[in-house]
Amino acid sequence: MNINLEIGYEQLLKLVMQLPSKQRKQLAEAIQKAETAPHPPNNLQELLLTGPVWTKEEYQNVLKTREQLN
Repeated sequence: MNINLEIGYEQLLKLVMQLPSKQRKQLAEAIQKAETAPHPPNNLQELLLTGPVWTKEEYQNVLKTREQLN
C-alpha cells in the first residue's frame, strides 16, 4: 500500500518528533544510508562509458575527410 502526501517541512518535523526515540533513530539511519548510497549511472552515462569508440586511424580518416570537404 502506498500513500503519497504533500506536506510542508514543519508538518513533517512535527510528525517525526512524535515518533518514539527508537523509531526516530531508525529513520535517521535510513536517511543517512540513502544519502551515502552510490547513485546508479543513468543511461547516458552508461552509454558513454560502454559505447563504441573510434580507433586513431578512423579518427584521422574523419579529420582528413572533414578537411577535404571544407
